[in-house]
Amino acid sequence: MYQDIIRSELNEAADTLNKFLSDDANIHAIQRAAVLLADSFKAGGKVLSCGNGGSHCDAMHFAEELTGRYRENRPGYPAIAISDVSHLSCVSNDFG
Repeated sequence: MYQDIIRSELNEAADTLNKFLSDDANIHAIQRAAVLLADSFKAGGKVLSCGNGGSHCDAMHFAEELTGRYRENRPGYPAIAISDVSHLSCVSNDFG
């Protein structure tokens, strides 16, 4: 019933990804971001992520993957999702 719509949406997503991958500037930008993160951790820094709306969930998930296990057992990396509702509630309670 909806198979044509589903197939169309997935094809559009695949086309978008392929277009993104075909531009070397995108790959270089991701590499630069990864190096910045690694350098920050090596220097004792941490990642602060934030988001609005659905991106708030992305920010939390990103921080969770860094602080927890991602693809392999490893020590967690320091990261905080500053848009985390419990964090915002805690800080506003403590500081007014």
